[in-house]
Amino acid sequence: VLSQMLEVLGHEVVPAPNGKVGLDLYIDDENGFDVVLTDQAMPDISGIELALEILSINPSQPVILCTGYSDSVNPDKALSCGIRKFLFKPVTLAELSNAIIEAMKAG
Repeated sequence: VLSQMLEVLGHEVVPAPNGKVGLDLYIDDENGFDVVLTDQAMPDISGIELALEILSINPSQPVILCTGYSDSVNPDKALSCGIRKFLFKPVTLAELSNAIIEAMKAG
């Protein structure tokens, strides 16, 4: 659903089925991503782990983390890790659009 929302907003989407594949895609073309949008609950590595790996490669990369209810991460923890925006699901089109704009400005 988020991929479709991003496309509606005019963004090119590079989807990944899990965090490991997402990290590999990022490593292969780290300059090819304006913003990284990840979910906390993914197979292999969590969204926050993916964000930390990406930010260790490129500390200026805008990262947005989405999650449903989670005991393992909250907005304060995400922001303290360098994640620029934290969204609770379900996410509206307006929330997603605003988060992308704000995450990209924050750099």
